[in-house]
Amino acid sequence: MGAGPTSPLLAAWVPRALLPLGACAASMALRLHRLGAESLWYDETVSAYLADLPIGAMIAHTSRDIHPPGYYLLLHLWAALAGKGEFALAFLSLAAGVLLVALIHRLTRRLAGLRTANLAAGIGAFSTYSIWYSQEVRMYTIAALLMLALFAVTLLLREGPARVGGWWAVWAALSALSLYTIYYSLFLLPLLSLSWLLAALRESAGRRQALNTWLAGQVGSVLLYLPWLPIAIRQALDPPVPPWRSAMPWFESLTQGGTALAFGESAPAGWWPVALALILCACLPLLRSGARHATRWAVAAFLAPWALMLLASLLQPLFHPRYLFPFAAFFSVSLALGLARLASTPVGRWIALALAALYLSGNLWSAQRMWTLPEYRADDLRGAVTRLADRWLPGDVVLFQAGYTYTALEHYWPGEVAWRGRAPDYAGAAADTGPVVLMGGSLASDANLGWGDPRSDFYRTTRSATTDGITRALVANRRLWLFRLYDTVTDPGGEVRDWLARSLVPLSDEPISGPSYGRLQSYIPVGDAADCPSPVDWGERVRTCVEVGEPAGLSRPDRVPVYLSVAGLAADPRESVHYTLRLQASDGETVVQSDGALILHDGDEPGEHYVLNPLSLPLGPGSEGVYRVVLGLYVFREGVPVPLAPVDAVGSELAGPDGLLVLGEVSVP
Repeated sequence: MGAGPTSPLLAAWVPRALLPLGACAASMALRLHRLGAESLWYDETVSAYLADLPIGAMIAHTSRDIHPPGYYLLLHLWAALAGKGEFALAFLSLAAGVLLVALIHRLTRRLAGLRTANLAAGIGAFSTYSIWYSQEVRMYTIAALLMLALFAVTLLLREGPARVGGWWAVWAALSALSLYTIYYSLFLLPLLSLSWLLAALRESAGRRQALNTWLAGQVGSVLLYLPWLPIAIRQALDPPVPPWRSAMPWFESLTQGGTALAFGESAPAGWWPVALALILCACLPLLRSGARHATRWAVAAFLAPWALMLLASLLQPLFHPRYLFPFAAFFSVSLALGLARLASTPVGRWIALALAALYLSGNLWSAQRMWTLPEYRADDLRGAVTRLADRWLPGDVVLFQAGYTYTALEHYWPGEVAWRGRAPDYAGAAADTGPVVLMGGSLASDANLGWGDPRSDFYRTTRSATTDGITRALVANRRLWLFRLYDTVTDPGGEVRDWLARSLVPLSDEPISGPSYGRLQSYIPVGDAADCPSPVDWGERVRTCVEVGEPAGLSRPDRVPVYLSVAGLAADPRESVHYTLRLQASDGETVVQSDGALILHDGDEPGEHYVLNPLSLPLGPGSEGVYRVVLGLYVFREGVPVPLAPVDAVGSELAGPDGLLVLGEVSVP
């Protein structure tokens, strides 16, 4: 019943409407999974930082960097509407990734029909390579969408003057936009221009008109890009950044690039033979008869940029798998065309099914690895900056030895930054309302690094210039945080790190989880005994000098800062001294307590030098009032805490009835 006239209608309607929509829905679902769950990594914090700048400042900044401003301008407009959180910022790339799948379907349908188009859309939807970059706050997915759209317009222009209309202007606009988005577009634009030119030359009746239209497209593209062209040429020929990678061996470039195209960057390196089989299948459209067939250009559109990158890398290292992604959509199109060609014979059908199964299962596995394995997690810069903000006290200085990585702090810091600039330029302001941020430079780079522009994030420096800036900063401030990320690039010999280890006392050292092996370290200076006007001796073990800060002076009044300077008095410093720091109400009830071990300097005569121990008592909501800050010191002997008695300069006991020293009172607003 009902199986007669409606069945053909359903059979025709279901694949024509549901399969493309299903591919787009699947692509969106896969790209939504864990979107924004992780911290932004360094490059993404650059995107977020630049998008937050006024447009004029953003364009000026990118003119001193290595990427054009197009994506950052788009992200700036998007963030004004959607917000600046990780999910909101990454959703722009996700939207481009889903549109990319839809455009893959539309383009492949034009080349080879509906069935092959459905296959191509499925390939694009399940591509782990595409999922990866559809979740990144970077320009690569936008660039891929522009590249595919430009290819589609080129196909229209190849059909001759009768079909051209105003599409030459669209071609000019898209080609300029692609170069405003990423310079690597240049590896494909000449190929597309050549494809259009050859089609124009083959025209018989309308050749002059076709050539004039082609010329108009080229001139229009150049004119639209002309304002940025001098900057682009300078950035390409004389990059203002320190060299951060060496040339990749050819075999590694081929295997990494091929594996990324087929299964994404999270696939095991040993998968390259299977990836090679899929790439060979994607090259089958090259065997089509007829030199004018557009499917050949689709294959060339992912092979030619890859080959040109490898050739250019002979002069300057340019290849990285992520730079191949703007052309990866052409691989999805070509693989669908190749599988369809294989399936045209009985034996080939089974081979095509096997390759399709390998592609699907391999990408699902690679996506699972991408989402679950630690080595594919982003550097947890959000967590590192959050830990830093939670421990920040007035008088804290933050050094980014690879100075350009400050964008992580700028994006994630919850308050204001008191001062940020190059370490040698520090003038000595105190960090009362926010951190002083020192940007380190490169100790092993060309003198023209950053083009000598004092506004550039990249500059050449020396160890002494950097350490002089640190020394000046610690005259007015109390503690140095070292945010280590990519510092082996700017200081490969570890000169500044060695100086810190010799000149300051290490206080803490924590890893920043992620593939870059970053670290968050803190150091404290050593002060002279003369700097302590009212010392307190605790038995024969230590001498202290204490300053209690007011929470009202903090930009985030959520803690009571206590600066405890400690000098060891005992000849044998191996017995650790512990502290208990408490905030007490007027009735003596402890509201907040902090305990730990003190850091002492053990390289001098007893009592000669003080080591600053920055401590704090966190405040919760509803903590308003006046409180006493009390301190106790003790040592462990046979596992039992033994209190140390505080004594003033004339030998009088200072401890209260509970054995603790009252440091003073604070008012919590």
